[in-house]
Amino acid sequence: DGAHSDGIAGVAQHIAHISDMDCFRMNCATVRDPEEWFGQRSARAGTTYFEKSTFIQKVEAGNCVIILDEFNRMEPWVGNSLYPMMDDDAATTIMNEVVKVGPNVIFFATVNLGFEYSGTFSMDAAMSNRFNFFVEVGEYDQAVESAIVAKRFPNIKSVRTISQIVETARAIRRLKLIGCTLRTIIQVAEAVDAGMSVRKAWQHVFVYRCPQDGATNVRKEVIDVINARCGTL
Repeated sequence: DGAHSDGIAGVAQHIAHISDMDCFRMNCATVRDPEEWFGQRSARAGTTYFEKSTFIQKVEAGNCVIILDEFNRMEPWVGNSLYPMMDDDAATTIMNEVVKVGPNVIFFATVNLGFEYSGTFSMDAAMSNRFNFFVEVGEYDQAVESAIVAKRFPNIKSVRTISQIVETARAIRRLKLIGCTLRTIIQVAEAVDAGMSVRKAWQHVFVYRCPQDGATNVRKEVIDVINARCGTL
């Protein structure tokens, strides 16, 4: 079903919190050129200089958990410039200036894997070997998902409504036709919190993004599941 990148990021943030470390989350999907990792050229008093990015400032300062978020949504060659910092050298050179990884820096990378995640790239061995551990975050327990909805949306006071939202998502997952993540549950709950019925919320948040062509009419299958648990429109 693919790993939930938000789950891994949450683990990283928790580790930073309990370890009294700084935490910096870098959106890798926005990086289009290797130089963007490090900063940008600027001019001042008739001369040019290299202004370091927040990412590099955090890396050099140390005592920080660095989250490389959506790591496989950037083209692989863009990440090549990170290799020297993530191997035994823990340093690289940019604009004739040595950049060193500070003390007590932990790198996390989140990726979404699975057939439903288009626009992603595979990680080659050179990069994956730079991470010591891999964790797959699967489906949360129903009780956990329900508790998250209840905490995020205290105005939804009906336990039955929360159960409808969560149980519908879990039934859609069992189809194994399309991803339905915790983020989707939160989006549906947000629509319900704004005044929509659970059935309408699922229709407008999720149904219209489901394909209805190909060998399997995914949209029809999803609608059948929603109708069975939330009623028809």
